[in-house]
Amino acid sequence: MPHVTLVIGTQNIYQLVSALQHAEQGGSRVITSLADSYDIPRFLPNFSADSPAPPFRKFITIMQGCNNFCSYCVIDEARVLVENGVKELTLLGQNVNSYGKTNSVVLGKKRGEYGFARLLGDVAELADQGLQRLRFTTSNPKDLTDELIACFADIDILCPQLHLPVQAGSDRVLKRMNRRYSIADYLELVDKLHKVCPAIALTTDIIVGFPGEPEEVKSARLTRFQQRQDEISLERNREYIGKVQKIMLEPELDSALLSRGRTESNHIVHLQQPVAAVPGDIIAVKITGAGQHSLQGSVMENNNTEYSAAGRELLQYDTI
Repeated sequence: MPHVTLVIGTQNIYQLVSALQHAEQGGSRVITSLADSYDIPRFLPNFSADSPAPPFRKFITIMQGCNNFCSYCVIDEARVLVENGVKELTLLGQNVNSYGKTNSVVLGKKRGEYGFARLLGDVAELADQGLQRLRFTTSNPKDLTDELIACFADIDILCPQLHLPVQAGSDRVLKRMNRRYSIADYLELVDKLHKVCPAIALTTDIIVGFPGEPEEVKSARLTRFQQRQDEISLERNREYIGKVQKIMLEPELDSALLSRGRTESNHIVHLQQPVAAVPGDIIAVKITGAGQHSLQGSVMENNNTEYSAAGRELLQYDTI
């Protein structure tokens, strides 16, 4: 296939830059491995004295592919990041729920003895060292256990937000997709999540077309989904108007000004004016408006004061 520059497997993704350079120079166009175990270099930033401050939000990859787990220590990497100023961590994988089910991920532990819920609990202990928010993505409904669901009640810094792809609304299609759960199973999980954490924000993925369906059917379904999703998003976001939310401040995409932040449920809140603080500080805001994809808010004032996490600015807001 002359139009393909490179084929690279997930186990070799860390070699992407050198592999592309090699392929462009006439070298091999296929870089992949199917080994049962492998070592992956750790990608910790340079935290030397003269290096810039690390971002306040980081992702940690805990697996490669669906059932092959990284051989480095997740807890150790998380600790280094937190010690260097990271305040929010997201544990990342194609199906984090299956962490530890097919491989031994902790020395001295057999396969299945140390799962994802245990990992979340251990990472959450870094709250004593400054970690303020913990998230994870993505989950497969078939592997969402009661133990993991309970984490949303038991772990204080675990954000009440879960991405749980349903993929299709038909049991027949789900079976063809080999998803190994039914719509009833999925709805039961949603019910359990709401009972454990009533405020949880759930997001999902839906595949609007599947092989064997006519294109006009797929197009019509996509249009209906988009219209209905816009309606639902606006309706749900408007429920936040008048409520107070804690947001973690972050710069605008095209500016260094701190005029927006994210709630624990991962909603973006745009502020009426920039805040004198540093990225990663958490402040309280009152939601004043809502759109389909974000919220608007104003900083609470006058009743209570608290220093920002970096101790550089005095922030004022009402008691929640």
